[in-house]
Amino acid sequence: MSEHKGVLSPTLRDLLPQEAQQLYVKSYEQAWEQYDPQRDGPTTREAVSSREAWSAVTREFVQDDATHQWHRKGEPAVAAVAPKNRGAAGLIKSIFRRSS
Repeated sequence: MSEHKGVLSPTLRDLLPQEAQQLYVKSYEQAWEQYDPQRDGPTTREAVSSREAWSAVTREFVQDDATHQWHRKGEPAVAAVAPKNRGAAGLIKSIFRRSS
């Protein structure tokens, strides 16, 4: 990742497996290089690059409904030790599980 060191947000780093992170960065950088303001209109270069990168990830990876873990399509989800970010609902559930 050359000039785009901040491409991956902390949330994406927590949620996506390493392979998906690498795909995101590669796709982001390709879209960044191919950005054409004439074609892409008023959308910012960052927005276009992010949209293309996320699209690339979701073409190859899927999030498991039960574990909330991302994995390559067609491969089984790997059981996670503890998902780092399941939102407010997941946090509340885990608190109640610990207190019972």
